[in-house]
Amino acid sequence: MSFTDERNELLDDYRRDLGPMPARPPLGTKVIYKRGMRGYEEWKIEYTAESPDTMPEPAAQKIAAYLLIPRMQGKAAKSWFPAMICFHECFCDCTTGKDAVVGKAFDRPDQA
Repeated sequence: MSFTDERNELLDDYRRDLGPMPARPPLGTKVIYKRGMRGYEEWKIEYTAESPDTMPEPAAQKIAAYLLIPRMQGKAAKSWFPAMICFHECFCDCTTGKDAVVGKAFDRPDQA
């Protein structure tokens, strides 16, 4: 049996054990604000990650995030660039997590 066959068989076993996945809610993306920064534009956004069926707590259904879009000029402006997703930790203070990743949590420079 090849690696691919073994992998597919294992995935089939997981899917059978887990049962059907819940339907994904619509993203419902909302722009909170847009702000011009040096060299990039900062958008604070919010999107839906859970539905009332999968998360009864309304506050936990939405995720706030930053979208940082570089400002390019000339040839660079017409090129595609890679994206990076930075997830924040949520061990002891979930309110500063996303702020730390974009360098806004000055009280916790070790998390930036």
